[in-house]
Amino acid sequence: RRNIYISWKKSNSKAAASLQLETTTNNLELPYFIKEKLDDLQAEIVMSLLTHDNNTIGSFTSPTNSSLNKSSNFTRNLENMAKHYFNQGGKLFRPKVSLMMANAMNQHTGNGELISLNQYRISIVSEMIHTASLVHDDVIDKSDIRRGTPTVNALWGNKMAVLVGDYILAKATQILCSIGNPVVIATMAKIIEDLVQGEFMQINSNNSSNNDNAEVRFQHYLTKNFYKTGSLFAHSCKSVAILAGCCEKDQANAFEYGKSLGLAFQLIDDILDFSSTSETLGKPAGNDLKQGLATGPVLYAALKYPELNVLINRGFSQEGDVKKAWEIVMVSDGLEKTRELAERYCLSAVRIARSLPNNFQMNRIFLIYFYCIMTSETEFGYIEEVQPGETVTTKKSSYKVVKLLGEGGYGAVYKVQDLKDANKNCYAMKIEKKMPNREHPKLKMEVAILKLLNQERGAQSHFVRLVDRAKKSNYYLILMDLVGPNLSDLRHAMAKKHFSLSTGFHVAVQCLEGLEDLHKCGYIHRDVKPCNFACGAGTKKRIVYLLDFGMARKIVNENDEVKSPRERCRFKGTVKFASLNGHKGFELGRKDDIESWCYMIADLINENGLPWKKVQDRHKVFAAKQAVRQNYESLFSNFKFAKDYGKVLEYVDSLSYPDKVDYYFIYEMLKLMTETESINLNTTLDWEV
Repeated sequence: RRNIYISWKKSNSKAAASLQLETTTNNLELPYFIKEKLDDLQAEIVMSLLTHDNNTIGSFTSPTNSSLNKSSNFTRNLENMAKHYFNQGGKLFRPKVSLMMANAMNQHTGNGELISLNQYRISIVSEMIHTASLVHDDVIDKSDIRRGTPTVNALWGNKMAVLVGDYILAKATQILCSIGNPVVIATMAKIIEDLVQGEFMQINSNNSSNNDNAEVRFQHYLTKNFYKTGSLFAHSCKSVAILAGCCEKDQANAFEYGKSLGLAFQLIDDILDFSSTSETLGKPAGNDLKQGLATGPVLYAALKYPELNVLINRGFSQEGDVKKAWEIVMVSDGLEKTRELAERYCLSAVRIARSLPNNFQMNRIFLIYFYCIMTSETEFGYIEEVQPGETVTTKKSSYKVVKLLGEGGYGAVYKVQDLKDANKNCYAMKIEKKMPNREHPKLKMEVAILKLLNQERGAQSHFVRLVDRAKKSNYYLILMDLVGPNLSDLRHAMAKKHFSLSTGFHVAVQCLEGLEDLHKCGYIHRDVKPCNFACGAGTKKRIVYLLDFGMARKIVNENDEVKSPRERCRFKGTVKFASLNGHKGFELGRKDDIESWCYMIADLINENGLPWKKVQDRHKVFAAKQAVRQNYESLFSNFKFAKDYGKVLEYVDSLSYPDKVDYYFIYEMLKLMTETESINLNTTLDWEV
């Protein structure tokens, strides 16, 4: 991913917040006409809940006193109750997405309008349906807090709350009918049907949860998430595409985009139920467990801690169940794994957006997916005092935070400037927020490995220099030398989206050298992939560095003997590049890093990428990797060196967990391949042009 800095600036408008996205070249924020629509949207909804003619929606006409006087006291009370949530503000993410999709599709079809009145109505209806579902959910869940204020049912009772939800839906239906398009009306009506179906599944979730089959549980969980959240995103995006006059293919793509984004949004909401406070969420934290619901973090945690299954099966109904489940989730990798799944859905939305017409305008749409990831940084990466312009002090020096370089599941990376250095040198500062019950911070492993490798190889190694480190009250930090873009970004920056053979083999040798050095120190990486390697900065552009040791593991004991393998291990790494042993749940060894290296190099050089390039399901990727074993040459079938490359992978397959890797053999095979293709490794690299 490109270096993107996302910041949220609180707004005084009823839109609650506006998204500002800053890149190294330009600022991209919500177009002014969308901001204007969002600023007025909540006021428009409140107006629509009154008893005046709903056909004034979009004309900003206020209800007259006479129309209000015609309302009975009961109707006025109902209107005030219905306005309760809308007056509290909100993220307005759903209408934001539909408005951006509408504008992009209008430009594609030559509609001429930035956003039509009927498309604006879709955004209003989507927010009204969503809010009505919240009113009903609060009754079912017996919730007392929503958006930081008492719920409708807490203020006026369950019976009135049900009527309020129904009233909002009725008003939304009136607005929807005013659009006058039967296909759009039917499409949006499906949202309400799905919401009911999703709530029914949630109420009866214990019937499905009472099954130790993890795949069945997860399928039930994701299906429910689509009905309750994804459907609204999907059908709203499709509806504005229909109103833009798009073809069926573009309508389907708009639907899939909304679906992927909606599922990611719900997954992150499930993370926040564990990682945020009630004040941050605007609703009670830990509410899902109290309702007996096993969400993504719990289901992932149960894979490592089977004792959770008993609690899941009884819906956390016994005294102490909720507390015990919470503690297990917090010490497991459940939150991280759920966030990784959310990222995969976000990236799926990105791929769909890129396939849609009008790519320039679509950039605004698919970049909004970062909002989902940003929302979950409450615990993982966001540190209030670490912001551009602020100063971070350690025992060694003081550093001014220049800008955010990137974020991940465990924290964030910033560019900082050393204020005590006469040359004002800049470094990369990596931070990790302290997590309750996390015994071993990820940065602790990073520090141990970098210190060891810096001693072993010095400044000329394939590892960045560790500059400084510190432990703050609520986060850890380390400072390292800055590097350039990672291999994934560099590859995608190429016109043909892959490296030339000379650059590819240059990269292959350096990446292998880095892994060899790591293995000699007794560690394995366990997440070998293009984005964990980067070129150097400045005069070191030709050097490739191995990065990110958050998943690394020491494979030898104090006597330099290989540790005994564990009987069963959870999946580690990235599905696309994981070894067969990783898929099988076996202990990973040095051979597995090299197997992932084989896949990575094939992906960087081959024009068509890996055979499983477009496959997302982990089991299908595993099957595709097994199929390669029927023909080792298939990874590079169009090249003369295919047979020799196949021999390298075949050799790796012959190794077992404790075996050392014969790096010399692999280097010799790489040399043979370059000679076969007459490749000169000393030529200018693709990213130096």
